[in-house]
Amino acid sequence: MVPPLKDKAPAEQLTVLDSQFNEMAGLTVHVKTMGQAEPVFVLLDGFGASHFTWHAVMKPLSQNGMVIVCARQIFGLTDRPIELDG
Repeated sequence: MVPPLKDKAPAEQLTVLDSQFNEMAGLTVHVKTMGQAEPVFVLLDGFGASHFTWHAVMKPLSQNGMVIVCARQIFGLTDRPIELDG
């Protein structure tokens, strides 16, 4: 197992005011929402990206429904569980 990093800041200290952290499948997932009602748009970041990838489209989409931006495991501020054998 890889030892934890020293002097690491908690993800909650690295966010802006509208960030949320939700437990999903045993991980703490970084989520941002904007707008309300339906339809619901779920936006996922990808390799080397974060929620900021969707910054420019969140507001326009939120005028038509709810936008949920979810950082996938190991990306953005979502948990990064690291387990290595041998």
